[in-house]
Amino acid sequence: QAERTLGFPIDIISGHEEGRLTFFGVAHELPRSPEPRLVIDIGGGSTEFIIGRGLEAERLESLTIGCVGMTQRFFGDGRLTAAVFDAAETLARVEIEAIAGAFGAGAWREAYASSGTAVALADILEQNAFSGGGITPAGLARLRRRMLDAGHVSRLKLNALKGERAPVLAGGLAIMAAAVAELRIERIDPVGGALRLGVLYD
Repeated sequence: QAERTLGFPIDIISGHEEGRLTFFGVAHELPRSPEPRLVIDIGGGSTEFIIGRGLEAERLESLTIGCVGMTQRFFGDGRLTAAVFDAAETLARVEIEAIAGAFGAGAWREAYASSGTAVALADILEQNAFSGGGITPAGLARLRRRMLDAGHVSRLKLNALKGERAPVLAGGLAIMAAAVAELRIERIDPVGGALRLGVLYD
């Protein structure tokens, strides 16, 4: 029905193809480097982990954890409690633990994160003085404490927090916190590009 309406064919891409195109888009936004780079892309229903050099992705994994799905499962009523955060992060860490051997520190030199969740987290950490720059474990911990103090999404007041991002912020934070812990990442820099830019370049 959508193809008839649009007049164009539609391809449903796999998680691995999403990861390849995401890395391709991100790589075009960064200075060229022969060093291996890790890119994490937290979407609504999945999270892609990619390691690549130059413009080529060399290692890809797609996990079925995303900020929307995580929020619906754990934070659907808007409440922000330590027990719920712990449960969400535990689930994410179990998923990421399975790929930690191939994607952990030592397999790459620099870590980046693309798309809306990463950009939103980085902006919030920086503009609330939770992090001096980029996404760090300490910054994420400070953000979690602020969210726990609020107790509910409706009471959450943060610089740089946009209205449409607030409902899924907790889910995105749980995944990002699990990723930095399991992969032993000290700092993640947000970067533009991602899937749409990768499709255009491809």
